[in-house]
Amino acid sequence: MSETLPVYALPSGMGQLPHSALLEWPGLTAEQIAVYVQIARELGFCLNTLPPTLTPRQTAVVLDVSEGTLEQWRCVSAELRPNCPVLPFQKTGRSVRYPVWEVAKFIRLHTFVRSGQRLEGVCA
Repeated sequence: MSETLPVYALPSGMGQLPHSALLEWPGLTAEQIAVYVQIARELGFCLNTLPPTLTPRQTAVVLDVSEGTLEQWRCVSAELRPNCPVLPFQKTGRSVRYPVWEVAKFIRLHTFVRSGQRLEGVCA
């Protein structure tokens, strides 16, 4: 006798997420998990195989910007351009990586319901 696991609907018509996937991501809301699912799908991964950090090329694909734009965001001085987006990154030698949780947070911080009205609960 097989037991069927409950399935949770994701916002924005992204399909459904099995209950077992939610157990692997404790402390995250359905909306936060939906962003992770979106990132994984864009890069051809499933939620369980999504790497913890992304290359600049992968990050550029997810955010739909060029790698040059990401480089400008990394190099620009906060004093010179205070309105420039900030996307935290890790650097080891010449290797640059973007933590998936930071990319997900960046996406949520730049998601709006209406012009000037951010998605609810983003800063909570």
